[in-house]
Amino acid sequence: VLDNGKTMAAFIKIDAIGVSRKLRDDLEATAKSLGIPREHLIVSATHTHGGPGAVSEQKIWELIAIDCLDQLTYQTMLNGIRKALLLAASNMSVAKIGIGSTIEKRVSKNRMDNPGKFDPELGLIKVVDAATGKPIAALLNFAVHGTCLGASNMKFSADLMGKTEDSLEKALGGGVAMFINGAEGDVAPKMGGDAGIKFIGETLAATTAGLWATVTTKSWLEIKGTFVDEKMPKPTFNGCLPLFGAGSMTLCDIIPLAKNLPLDAFMQKVLPFGALRLGDAVFAALPGEAITRMQGQAKAIDLSITLYA
Repeated sequence: VLDNGKTMAAFIKIDAIGVSRKLRDDLEATAKSLGIPREHLIVSATHTHGGPGAVSEQKIWELIAIDCLDQLTYQTMLNGIRKALLLAASNMSVAKIGIGSTIEKRVSKNRMDNPGKFDPELGLIKVVDAATGKPIAALLNFAVHGTCLGASNMKFSADLMGKTEDSLEKALGGGVAMFINGAEGDVAPKMGGDAGIKFIGETLAATTAGLWATVTTKSWLEIKGTFVDEKMPKPTFNGCLPLFGAGSMTLCDIIPLAKNLPLDAFMQKVLPFGALRLGDAVFAALPGEAITRMQGQAKAIDLSITLYA
């Protein structure tokens, strides 16, 4: 939670494969009670494939990604997120903030047809105690799938993102680390398994800690945000949706009649888009599972600012 004396903003991240619109809507009321406008609220998931599911009522998502909605699971997650938000707001202190970025090419790769096509930029929000300079928070933004643990994994896991956060907190000697994922739709970790989690997590943490040391901080940044709902065009697919991460398999391989299903009836007709500006850096919140090309196009919008997706 950030407060510059004029307005407030909040970043919320959960260790799950995604965030539903209902979850965001339910959190907006809590944010509003704290003085945080809906335009200044970013709610994102790390996209670990080892996180909890059953938290969305969107039929397509239930079918191909996270299983049918379970109200108890949903409410448990919502209560936990609300508790974290309230706790953060109640523990605010006078701080300084800085923003920077660097390049990390050793841990990710394109998992589709473009081996060298991925965004290696790693962004960082650095927040330190104004009096002592001790770390309060480190928010890092990087694009990579949370799939070091494969489909056979049956344990809850924050995957490489959790390891990155744990390692970064140790490297900085305190504070809270938050991993905000980028356009990871076509980006996979270079290594898998527990060894991949260890290598990638420790590498990203070391890179971020190195960047941290170079980022200067200031006592005040302007906060400005927007949040809009946009009507989407009618989908143009034949019903055989590709199952990403499953090679060339499509939905028709699992449900033979899927080609004749009116899948567009289950798709979202309106999608949310948000952007939060902190000084000269903008964080863009995109719906769905964005790919590298979308992130590149977003960053090319205005070369006078630094854009993280």
